[in-house]
Amino acid sequence: MPNPTRKHLPPEERREQIIDAAIEVFSEKGFDGTSNKEVAKLAGIASPGLIYHYFADKLELLRESLLSRMPHPPEIVFDPDRPLKEVLYEITGHVLQDLNNPRTVKLMRVLLGEALRRPEFARLMTETMENRVFTRLEEIFKAHIAQGTLRSDLDPTVTTMRFMGALFQVFFAREVMRFPSVMMLDLDKVRYQLVDDFLQGTLAPAH
Repeated sequence: MPNPTRKHLPPEERREQIIDAAIEVFSEKGFDGTSNKEVAKLAGIASPGLIYHYFADKLELLRESLLSRMPHPPEIVFDPDRPLKEVLYEITGHVLQDLNNPRTVKLMRVLLGEALRRPEFARLMTETMENRVFTRLEEIFKAHIAQGTLRSDLDPTVTTMRFMGALFQVFFAREVMRFPSVMMLDLDKVRYQLVDDFLQGTLAPAH
């Protein structure tokens, strides 16, 4: 939560304070429903006009907020010596941990809402997910299909969609729909079951 106390801060710290405040307000009121006055108040800035010293307009503020606060998953690299189940357990644990982070939840609410209305943010979401997670997972599945760990008839892209879809369904059920039974689940148990269920339908017979 941004510190509303008004005091002199170095430019970079003030910029970060504005971004934190913007995410808070955007997540509650949406992009169109948010005013610079509200962001400035939460950030502890006397004049809303000061925001334009750091960002060209409100759209740039939203874009920079998303880019700077998007979680960075660990590097996903194909290692033929590591069991696929172990790799997927690790990846699932990191993704679910990120999706359960309050700041990430706010970011995702903003990003998903704006992606439906603004093509530039749909592209931003696609590029972020593709470069950091999707493409790397796709390469891992492609390698395991060629290696014979996974079924030879699988398409690596569809397999990646299936795997990622299960993870995002957990997010939607918990943070968007807020199903009481899902809210009570132990995420550590969830990750093991998701991976085990996924592998039951994708492992080659020999495995």
